[in-house]
Amino acid sequence: VVKRAKIRILASSLIQQLDDHLRRTLALGDNEVFKDIIYDTLQYIAQNKRDFHYNHYLMTNMLILGFGLPIKKDHTVDKVAFFEKIKYLKGKEKEGFFKMFLFGMLIDGQLSRKEKKIIDQLYGDGILQVNSQQAKIWVKQFLKGEGLGSFFQTSFTVATQVT
Repeated sequence: VVKRAKIRILASSLIQQLDDHLRRTLALGDNEVFKDIIYDTLQYIAQNKRDFHYNHYLMTNMLILGFGLPIKKDHTVDKVAFFEKIKYLKGKEKEGFFKMFLFGMLIDGQLSRKEKKIIDQLYGDGILQVNSQQAKIWVKQFLKGEGLGSFFQTSFTVATQVT
């Protein structure tokens, strides 16, 4: 009970920090391409987590309200179509997606084997610059109450080279 309460208390300010980082630091507040992937990303996270966790509820609520998204009833996401859409994201949109995606994976204080596999697959494909080992470090920092400063400072996307 104490561990769950601690996770819930610590997460609240970090969720606010994520919202601020996405909307202000990455300037995605009015970005329609990014707004278009928010629902799918949140749904994908929920499908992988399977269990309800209050931190996911807070994160979802904060992002939907913060980005001014209309509520979609009975929203579902097709995994193949979702990742096809992600392939074409560039720059800040791609960075914002991975911040939201990884944050959603770790904000409940644990990473399942399936989630580690997904992260490592994206890392192995060269899409993501962070592997599951690093994600586990952030989970430990979060659980210790150290915050996620290094998470927010890390670039999650492969730098594009001009040829």
